[in-house]
Amino acid sequence: MKRPGRQRRSRPGLKINLRDRIQRWKKSETLKKIWLGLWVCTALGLGLAYGSWTRACAGTSCPSIAMLEGYRPTQTAKVYAADGRLITELGVE
Repeated sequence: MKRPGRQRRSRPGLKINLRDRIQRWKKSETLKKIWLGLWVCTALGLGLAYGSWTRACAGTSCPSIAMLEGYRPTQTAKVYAADGRLITELGVE
């Protein structure tokens, strides 16, 4: 609903074609720098993740799932009361 007495005037020089805006934005140096920065950060992140994974599981450092399922602790944790009596043993299977 328009208010009486107020008319919106169009300015002839301000209408810019959307395609022209997109083309100028694609050619801008700032956008190229942003993309380059994103690529560098992504490459560094992936390299860091890959390097960490290979260092953590180098050789036979990472146990197999079957080995983890069959794990039995060799020592139990014993909880004693303040007077020295045994309350419980943790880790008993």
